[in-house]
Amino acid sequence: MAQPSFLHDLGAELTMLPLPGPLKLIPMRMLLDAGALVAASSDYPVGTLSPLVGIQAAVTRRVTGGAVVHREEGLTVERTLEAYTREAAVALGGGGAGGRAACRRGCGPCRTRP
Repeated sequence: MAQPSFLHDLGAELTMLPLPGPLKLIPMRMLLDAGALVAASSDYPVGTLSPLVGIQAAVTRRVTGGAVVHREEGLTVERTLEAYTREAAVALGGGGAGGRAACRRGCGPCRTRP
């Protein structure tokens, strides 16, 4: 379970010192490419409650100060919505039955690219 909103909330502080390679902050793309199931959540009250903040952070990889961290780890809006819905339901033992992304290609948020 990843918390992309931590990029927004804590990214500036977490990037004050460089990470030793190959470590990356919240490497969602790397995990997906390795075949892992990647679900997302807010981890509220530790992180921001709004899933939109986490979705934006997972797509843009932008931290509060405006810097972009590990751009290559950015996901599409569609893939991020799946992480917050279907994959989160699977992680909770629901088999994905109750967590289906409602977004259709071409809607406003889905036109955004990483």
